[in-house]
Amino acid sequence: MTVPQKVQAATRRIAEILRQRSSLLAEQVEQILDIRSLPLQVRERIIDELGNEFAEKGLRPDDEPNEYGLELESLTDLCSEKR
Repeated sequence: MTVPQKVQAATRRIAEILRQRSSLLAEQVEQILDIRSLPLQVRERIIDELGNEFAEKGLRPDDEPNEYGLELESLTDLCSEKR
């Protein structure tokens, strides 16, 4: 089954964010093309990491998502999808 380019790019972006956070999950994500292929338990841990990143860097002073926050929300949504 072919993985859409958009999903592959998002998976690479998630790996990049996890690497920046020094997360051990980055290694697992770097080895795949589709984040949705990981077991649910692993994806839930990734969602937690992305949520922490969102809380730290994804909000404007008025507590609305900034551009990076919107990107993180989109990546989190992808992690939640079934393949």
